[in-house]
Amino acid sequence: MEAGVSEELFQQAVGLVQSGRLGEAGRLLTDLLAVAPGHVEAARLAVKLRLLDGSATAADLEQLAADHPDHGEIGFEAGVGWLQADNQRQAITCFRRHLQHFPDHPGTLFNLAWALRRQGADSEAEALLRRLLTVAPGHAAGWFNLGTLLADHGAHADAATAFETSLRCGFDAKPAMIGLALATLRQGRVDAAEAMLGALSPAVRHEAPVLALRAEIAVARGDDRGGLILYDQATAQAPDQLPLRLGRLRLQRRLGQAQAVFDETVAELDRPQAAVGLLLELCAAAQVLRRLDIAEAAARRAVDLAADDPTAINALAKSLAMRGSNAEAAACFRMALALAPDNAALHSNLIHAMVHDESGSPSQLFAEAQNFGRYWEGRLSPMSPPPPLPDDDRRMVRIGYVSADFCDHAVAYLIEPLLRRHDRQRFHVTCYHVARRSDHVTDRLRGLVPRWRTLPCDSDDFAAMAATIRADGIDILVDLSGHTAGNVLPMFALRPAPVQVSAIGYPGTTGLGRMDYRLVYGGSPKGGDDPAFSSETLVPFPAFLPFQAPAAAVPVGPPPVLERGYVTFAALNKFAKASVGARRAWARILAALPTARLVVLAPPSQAAVIRAGFVADGAGAEQVEVIEELALDGWLALMEEIDIALDSFPYRGGTTAMMSDWRGVPLVALLPEGQGKDDDRRLYCRDEDEYVATAVALASDLDQLVERRAELPLIARLDEGANADLAIRALERLFREIWSTYLEGRSRA
Repeated sequence: MEAGVSEELFQQAVGLVQSGRLGEAGRLLTDLLAVAPGHVEAARLAVKLRLLDGSATAADLEQLAADHPDHGEIGFEAGVGWLQADNQRQAITCFRRHLQHFPDHPGTLFNLAWALRRQGADSEAEALLRRLLTVAPGHAAGWFNLGTLLADHGAHADAATAFETSLRCGFDAKPAMIGLALATLRQGRVDAAEAMLGALSPAVRHEAPVLALRAEIAVARGDDRGGLILYDQATAQAPDQLPLRLGRLRLQRRLGQAQAVFDETVAELDRPQAAVGLLLELCAAAQVLRRLDIAEAAARRAVDLAADDPTAINALAKSLAMRGSNAEAAACFRMALALAPDNAALHSNLIHAMVHDESGSPSQLFAEAQNFGRYWEGRLSPMSPPPPLPDDDRRMVRIGYVSADFCDHAVAYLIEPLLRRHDRQRFHVTCYHVARRSDHVTDRLRGLVPRWRTLPCDSDDFAAMAATIRADGIDILVDLSGHTAGNVLPMFALRPAPVQVSAIGYPGTTGLGRMDYRLVYGGSPKGGDDPAFSSETLVPFPAFLPFQAPAAAVPVGPPPVLERGYVTFAALNKFAKASVGARRAWARILAALPTARLVVLAPPSQAAVIRAGFVADGAGAEQVEVIEELALDGWLALMEEIDIALDSFPYRGGTTAMMSDWRGVPLVALLPEGQGKDDDRRLYCRDEDEYVATAVALASDLDQLVERRAELPLIARLDEGANADLAIRALERLFREIWSTYLEGRSRA
């Protein structure tokens, strides 16, 4: 057939399609292709019509694309066909093949990024979206999807810029404004986010996405329960919207409803097309519930589905660390960090795991902390020093304490007496709470200080945090977290205060050169108190800070051995913290005392493995009782059931040791090399042999057990009453000294 005639027939077919007469168009195309089989556009249209009536599949379009690789659209359309058939993997294959021939095709770049996001391949998806926006800078949907991706990874400032650009390019105002408001909220700008909510039409206030935004604003205002009500309304209205469901599940976990989250998501493990986000929620809930077998299984499934998703790898690493597999956990954290080098929390997780990894050395741990410091101090420039004031050497020193643990947490038991007793005539105190969790302890602490600020717990807008602190005029900013969960160490790289100090919450260096001092007690693992392994100037605590024991910690009964006839030991720290040497020493103690029992805190699912380890070291399996890690009330009740506490080493207990004193339970502990005994209440030993001998001798001396049970709480109360003010005045003198040192250095400069 002549080209002109075939083209005329093809245009007739197009006209029939446009007029809705699809059957006639299909028959005409069939006739045309019978005499002109090389007419590519006719073949393309014919397959698309057959897709509509179900007589063809995306595979037919894919074959046509393979036959005509130089055609600019068929490969793209084949990928879209596979997406419509819900086969994302095959769609990705088609899009990749099409990009080999047309690397700047906007539709292919956009849809491939979309499909990769659904597979958890966010790094590649982001690269494709950025390539798309270079090729087509006015692509509104591309900007919106980039904003969503960046927001999911905590880059809220960049996400806000992307959402704003999508609005300027004409994207649907409602979803773009909601995304912009959420990104603004995540930067701690609650009022601005609420203003954006107000700019939306009142008619949409009860639509599911807007309800979710209102829920997040309520949470930012401290109304978690009100936020959950709004999330319940949103997910009831749109039960298939995964982001809304994930938001509700996260809030439920924050409100202590981990069991409900677990029950809702556990079936995801068996679903062939499981959602990575739901698996990660299951993992997080299982970690809270100490169902570590389920947590690890959920994380491994998430990693299988999204091999380059750093969030999934991080979840697996945390599960491994909780199980005590610290070397494997550190390796996983390192993999995740390679995928997301700007994720400060991930880097801190790696460093924290290395503290517990016995195969690593102090120099390796220090090198990784230095890597953290170099990265963030290279990325964030310090703020200019505040201008001097004429009375800087005489006025009140303004101290800021920064922590994610101003709640029912071990740090609160040490910080509360300090906040309660600070000299209000000489020091003005501000607490900056990184609001990862709030509870009744948070409310109590808030009432002890003249100024309380809340910092967002999931924001990477460290500049905004630093600006808040600089506006408050803080002189000495004290980090109480180190590399523990919820820290905001990158903010310290901006140097919002002229003097910066790390203390209490973490037994090692931050790695930041802009952290001026670190206050140490001594006895930290992995060279934590060695100047050779510290980026900060080390300063010994001038005295032990007083300990605020919970009211429930005070009543004490007689040693249980008097009734039972056998001694009960307990390792009161998480079993995962215990080194091979500590576990060996505990087994030797049990082997020397065949009737004795040892309680360890670990997930019961690990009981068989734990008992097997003790048996291998000479103890009896029946001597070891494995119980769940306990909340405070349960932990205090356990103290009534034990006679002697065994400290772990080299990672020693802090709060657990102090609580043991208040409960009258003697503690056997191993002194770090080179450290003297700093407290006569504890039974400190020089080496493993002395540790074992001391525990065995004490278990055989019932009179001493009874005497210590009665004496220890009295001594603890007397020490707290007599020494609390002295210790805090000594710390305040230290703060004054380092402030004076700063002023002298500034004058010389």
